[in-house]
Amino acid sequence: MFSFGCAVGPNYKRPPLNLPGEFRGPSENAVTNSLADLPWWETFKDENLHDLIRAALTNNYDLRIAITRVEQSRAILMENRAAYFPQLNYQGTIGRGKNSANGAAVSSGGETSDTFLLAGNAAWEIDLWGRIRRLNESARPNSSPVRKPAVT
Repeated sequence: MFSFGCAVGPNYKRPPLNLPGEFRGPSENAVTNSLADLPWWETFKDENLHDLIRAALTNNYDLRIAITRVEQSRAILMENRAAYFPQLNYQGTIGRGKNSANGAAVSSGGETSDTFLLAGNAAWEIDLWGRIRRLNESARPNSSPVRKPAVT
């Protein structure tokens, strides 16, 4: 079994990006204090509001979605890496029957017979055109344009 693809060419090089140093937070040239820099929930002296904010931070579905996407990305990477290795398949069948001879039904009183079947298959794709290599490159985390957040 052969697979063909059009992945022949130079290796992908990420273009340089002009990103700000920080995604959130005050810019480097901001010198004035703002209400947005303060913990805004403390300006409201309401314990119910504080409880709701704590519950919202605890049940942060955006964080759960992000964790699920990271796990999904890792699973895709492992699936693509598995294509480098040979694939082994097997199948087995055991049967016992009466009134059968070589798999065909016999009308007269036949003997009880046992059948055993064991089959195996091995396949390995040669990465001649680089399809598997390109799949692995695209699944690696460092090939995505997402930047790690700056730690302050």
